[in-house]
Amino acid sequence: MGGLSTAGQERWASARPGVYNTLVKSIARAYRWQQMLKQGAYGSAEDIAKAEKISASYVNRLLQLTQSSRRSLKGTN
Repeated sequence: MGGLSTAGQERWASARPGVYNTLVKSIARAYRWQQMLKQGAYGSAEDIAKAEKISASYVNRLLQLTQSSRRSLKGTN
């Protein structure tokens, strides 16, 4: 619900729940893959991609999420 209220103040719609859910799932997947690489379950992102039947490019992009600071993932400055 966007637009102006009758009192002249703007109302904002909350974000769709699926937006944050997708981000959280992506971050969780990236950390799981990172652990698998550290433990030696897979030798490379390409190996993960083959096992998961997805592109290596996607795996590498998600793995970059693990390099983000915890602070930025929490949304604080």
